[in-house]
Amino acid sequence: MPWLDPRDRCNHCGTPFEEGSTTVCPRCGSDLVSVGTQNELRDWGITRQQGWSRYVWRRWVFGWGGLLAIMQCVALLIFEEENPIKYALTTLCLIGGYFLGLQYWRRAEREYAARQAKLESQTSEV
Repeated sequence: MPWLDPRDRCNHCGTPFEEGSTTVCPRCGSDLVSVGTQNELRDWGITRQQGWSRYVWRRWVFGWGGLLAIMQCVALLIFEEENPIKYALTTLCLIGGYFLGLQYWRRAEREYAARQAKLESQTSEV
């Protein structure tokens, strides 16, 4: 299963469809020219320009990992946990975010490179 969906999606409802197959969203009926479309694979070309380090730290470590760490600390405070070891374990959320982000970056880069190679081979054949 690809991590980056190569299909276009309606910006209004998010329904995927094949590129160039329609001008109206099959689900919500929106005019795709006016609401626009997005494509994860195409958008990755923009995302990758910020570099792997910035992407992983911002999106995964401080984004997902930080959010989980804060939620865990709040839960520990609500339940009046006094063991400092349990608070220290929240760093595992940040560490896990780093490794998950790194894995996502590597897989997305592989898919993006494969897609670019496929597009280049198609244009060289013409």
